[in-house]
Amino acid sequence: MIAISTVIWALTILVYHHAQGDPSYEIQITEIKSISDNKEYVDPVELSAGTSTISIKSTVKKEVPQDAICETLFYKNVDGNFKKSPIGIAAAPCCEVMFENELFKRIMENQNVPKACPFTPGTYSVENYALDTSKHKNPPRGEYRANFTASLPSEGIIYGVLLTFSIVDKA
Repeated sequence: MIAISTVIWALTILVYHHAQGDPSYEIQITEIKSISDNKEYVDPVELSAGTSTISIKSTVKKEVPQDAICETLFYKNVDGNFKKSPIGIAAAPCCEVMFENELFKRIMENQNVPKACPFTPGTYSVENYALDTSKHKNPPRGEYRANFTASLPSEGIIYGVLLTFSIVDKA
């Protein structure tokens, strides 16, 4: 589902853009929550996270139109305040963002996620998705937020997820 893939992309994009050295870090997910009050399209999401793993389950109640726009903004905690990062997923049709992405294509192979657009009603999930930190070397340490939204031109935000996580040295 749109939220599932974007939360995973949020972590992947952040660490991918800073690949430089040996993997000596782990990702600690500290908060993951739904941030949209609109319940017409997607029921509240069941979210859980562990160190470098995410499980997400949501129910699409109403077909999500193909003109839905997805966007992810990233923020880094600097001196106690989250400052917007230049890294992100630019606003674009959700179907393009998802189905043209190699990561999501791999997720589709073994997870219960939509396989085509428009997103039809049903319950979708990703169980214990683990980010492979060995592929992304030496990202900057710190606390980050990823704010994902899906919106419709006529209705505004129809779904949103806020993910807070830290990239820390391995113990």
